Amino acid sequence: MKLLWIFFVALLTYVGAQAQQPVYVYGVDYAQVKVFGADESPNDFAKAFVGINDLLYGEIDKYDFSAVFGSGNYEVHHEVMANRILQADLSELRARGQALPILNVPQILAAYELPHTEGVGFVLIARLLNKTKSQGSYYAVMFDVASRRVLLQTEITTRSRGFGLRNYWAYTVYNAIKQLRMEVPANK
Repeated sequence: MKLLWIFFVALLTYVGAQAQQPVYVYGVDYAQVKVFGADESPNDFAKAFVGINDLLYGEIDKYDFSAVFGSGNYEVHHEVMANRILQADLSELRARGQALPILNVPQILAAYELPHTEGVGFVLIARLLNKTKSQGSYYAVMFDVASRRVLLQTEITTRSRGFGLRNYWAYTVYNAIKQLRMEVPANK
């Protein structure tokens, strides 16, 4: 009987730990983004992109993902995308037109170097920053960290505004966070 009780408590502890595992927010992936209608250099954009990811951690009250996931149980790991941006080749940053690029999300997820081996991850993958329309377009992706399998994916385009390159495009991320609602899957 005592062994059965220990098993039951262990099972409840395991189920509770699984339910309480946070969503890992890895930031905004700008490695494949296209920019239309802006004059700044690729280096200027690289600095702005790293700065936007830094805001996710540095201004956590403003960039609050609680409403996105319906829970405050998440952790921000912005350094993942900041490092990815620093390694990205942004020489082809400029878009020739305003069409939204189609990106291979599973291939992008497979390339991530993540600090976790299991759980649920979340990333915004930037597609097009359109200065002439004052808009930023993203894929919002929730995925299984272990397999990199897409669990949920949606597209979102939001308005931009603000002073300075970083703040102008960070506003699109802020708006995306305010508009997105994604249910964290119970069984990944």
